This record gives sequence, C-alpha cells and structure tokens, in this order.
Amino acid sequence: MIAKQKKAHSTGEDLVLPVVKEMRCCVLGDESVKKFNSVTLSINTVQRRIEEMPVDISQQVTSEISMSETGFAIQLDESTDVTNCVQLLIFARYLGNEGIKEEFLVNAALEKQQLKEKISSKL
Repeated sequence: MIAKQKKAHSTGEDLVLPVVKEMRCCVLGDESVKKFNSVTLSINTVQRRIEEMPVDISQQVTSEISMSETGFAIQLDESTDVTNCVQLLIFARYLGNEGIKEEFLVNAALEKQQLKEKISSKL
C-alpha cells in the first residue's frame, strides 16, 4: 500500500505502525501486543517487499499461462521513453479461469545500439 500511494518507504515505520499499534489497544486490547510488535515496516523491509512483488507477479502469470489449455499469444511493442531510451514491452494473452486475460510480462530497456545489433543479426 505504501508503494501504491507512492509514499516514502519510511512511512510504514514512522506513521502506519504507530497508528496501528494505537488502534490495536483500543480495539483488541493488550493481548495482541506481541503479534503487532512482530510486524516490521522498516525502510529495508518495505524496499525488499517492493522488489519481490514483480518476481511474484511474474511467477503467478507464468503459472497461469502454463495451466491454460488453449495456449497463449505474445505481443511485442517497442517504444522510446522521454529519456530517449528504447523500451521493449512484452504482453501475453491467454485464457484464464475468469476468461481471456492480457498480462504485462516484460519491460526491458535496450540501448539503441543493442537493438540495431539484434536486428542486424536476424537479417
């Protein structure tokens, strides 16, 4: 939630955790102290969890694609961002449990020279 709101990583430790602990006393009583004290929202913990999210999402999407009985389709798109860096985007479309799904798989920054070399090697 901290990352979704684009807030500083220290927000969890400095604001969220103290508020939750205060609410805990009012709602659940003092018996819940041990459980809440074991929650860590340090800057390093928040940063690590943010870094782990794309890996987890990628694993979930890969698993869903491999379980799809009808196969999948891949779409590639190349774009240049505001810093003039070439971005390769890869999307997958497949039939999931809830119907047709389209998921973002990869965003890879490519140097223009790397892209030219890859294209040249294919020709």
